[in-house]
Amino acid sequence: MKSSNEQSSDVEVSQFGLLKQKRFAPFFWVQFAGAANDNLFKFAFAVMVTYQLSVSWMPPSMAGLVIAALFILPYVVFSATSGQIAINSRKPS
Repeated sequence: MKSSNEQSSDVEVSQFGLLKQKRFAPFFWVQFAGAANDNLFKFAFAVMVTYQLSVSWMPPSMAGLVIAALFILPYVVFSATSGQIAINSRKPS
């Protein structure tokens, strides 16, 4: 039986070893690409609104805050509902 120190070192090694496994790497890279795409789109949209469109009801200093809030809002609003759906839906056996 391994001691607690040996077990924790195995966890650290396998944690980074996941990136080398063929079954995990595609999931990691798709998640990474999706997050990068989301951030790039949000940044481009913020720059466009701030410098190109000049909306009269929003000062440019507040554009970044308002756009970030608009991107986060659906996650806050729908997270409870999606959690309830996930709990109540049948899981395949």
